[in-house]
Amino acid sequence: MEFTGERVVPGKVEPDLFNEHLSRYRFAQPLVKGRLALDLGCGTGYGAAILAESARQVLGLDISKESVAFARGKYVAPNVEFFVSDCNHLAVRSGSIDTVVCMEVIEHLPDQETLMEEVCRVLRPEGILVISTPNRIYYTEERNEVNPFHVREFDFPEFSAFLKSYFEWVEIAFQNHVSSIFIGNTDSNRAIRCQLEHSVVDSERTANYFVAVCSKTVAVPPTYAPFVYLPAAANFLREKDTHIKLLQARERELVEMVRQQQREYDTQNQWCLALNRELQDTQKHYRALDEEFRERTLWAQRLSAEISQKDERIASLQAELEERTARALRLGLEHWALEQELRERIVWASAENSQRDERIASLEAELNERTAWALRLNEEHRSLGQRIVSLQAEFDERTAWALRLNEELKLNVEKLNTIRKSKLFQLSKGLGLMSKD
Repeated sequence: MEFTGERVVPGKVEPDLFNEHLSRYRFAQPLVKGRLALDLGCGTGYGAAILAESARQVLGLDISKESVAFARGKYVAPNVEFFVSDCNHLAVRSGSIDTVVCMEVIEHLPDQETLMEEVCRVLRPEGILVISTPNRIYYTEERNEVNPFHVREFDFPEFSAFLKSYFEWVEIAFQNHVSSIFIGNTDSNRAIRCQLEHSVVDSERTANYFVAVCSKTVAVPPTYAPFVYLPAAANFLREKDTHIKLLQARERELVEMVRQQQREYDTQNQWCLALNRELQDTQKHYRALDEEFRERTLWAQRLSAEISQKDERIASLQAELEERTARALRLGLEHWALEQELRERIVWASAENSQRDERIASLEAELNERTAWALRLNEEHRSLGQRIVSLQAEFDERTAWALRLNEELKLNVEKLNTIRKSKLFQLSKGLGLMSKD
């Protein structure tokens, strides 16, 4: 099982960290002697195994299936069992537990009140709770570190008030990791004498952890002795030398990492400078393209307006052509009617006397005059056609730089050809009012 940074795994954490956890269970060990104990948040099971050395029976509960499987495989004893369980929903009969041990669990839970309600439910009336939690003043504020696994931490007044809202008797002990000097033989059976120097330090603020002993009744409060834990690895000077060597190795590793990062930084810096130069060139090119695009946009707008004007002019000329064609047709019909009338009058005049000759001459003069007028009208029509051809040539020339308008011009030319091929136009040409070219 791997150490994730929060759940303690024996053999995979630093000795100091492991001893902090062991000492709390050693402290609680006398308080479970001969009793039925419940270890909430038992983790990998090392604490429940310590409690089982003196307890009648220990039940270890943890929400992690992996941790419970590890504990079942490593800590096998007739008076200890491990189960997967949520601390806020204990599958334990009410009033059946003598001692509940809950080490470094409450700060992980968002619903801390439900935990305490469950603890009070499963404890016997004279049962006790041993609970620990880190001191927020030291653990977070003074070290300026935030544990991502913790939901809510306590300082001393908060922790005391919280516990007293559930238990009539509460006493909070302070846990600190301090150096000590040992004189003796660890293999000897002699009792160890412990002398603690008096300290004026404010333990409520400086304690690393709080370990509270709580009882549901003040009639028979639990008793416990101050506890000093001297682990086998507690050779301070040797540990200090080992720690210094580790720090030196770590320092060399960090120096090499800094050098590597500096080399990477230099490489990245050169890359960034080259990229910045390329970016500046790209920005210049972009600005040039943007300016060219603006100019071409204005040119296209002017061209579009000019083409629109030409289209309007062509439409106007086409309308004028249609109007003059219709007028020429009317004149052709009038000319034909006059010719018919003239022929009739000539036939009629041939049977008359010479007095009618003057009238015929007058009619011929009028006919000649109208014919001359029709010819002038035809010439004017031809001139208009030549103007249209000129405009078409100019329009064709502009289509060389405006290809997208070519189709529209073709449509206009086709319309003009359609007019020339129309029956009305052909009739005008047939009457001699239009040129046959």
